[in-house]
Amino acid sequence: MRTLDRIPPCSGTYILKFGLDRDRNIRIGALGPLKFSSGIYLYVGSALGPGGLRARLKHHLAMSPRPHWHADYLKRYSRLSSVWLSAGTDRRECSWAAMLSELPQIDSFGHGFGSSDCRCPSHLLRVVGPASQLRRTIGEHLPQQAVRIRL
Repeated sequence: MRTLDRIPPCSGTYILKFGLDRDRNIRIGALGPLKFSSGIYLYVGSALGPGGLRARLKHHLAMSPRPHWHADYLKRYSRLSSVWLSAGTDRRECSWAAMLSELPQIDSFGHGFGSSDCRCPSHLLRVVGPASQLRRTIGEHLPQQAVRIRL
């Protein structure tokens, strides 16, 4: 089964897990250049428009010739390895980003990244502790209906 076939075409919230293999300075649209250390980054977003989660994640899984969202700039230099998603029409990206940033092994990163339409410090998070328990930790803090898909 293709990855996109496993993603529902309904509204929802998602987390993208990116791996960056080395330190990089990356220009992120109007945010300008940001210094990224190698490691794991989590981007929290929502897909409430036409096509829902499937359309948004199809965009994130492809390379964008012209970046549209902040995550488009990061994905050019990193590896997208998994996604957590949860269907629903409620805008939950802010609460998910806030909840995850309170975990001891996760820090908010890149002021304004993915959060230009809200008051959150960032929707990009950097894993600063051991990543070995990341899947279980995230799974314990998301709604029960959240699904993880390896890419």
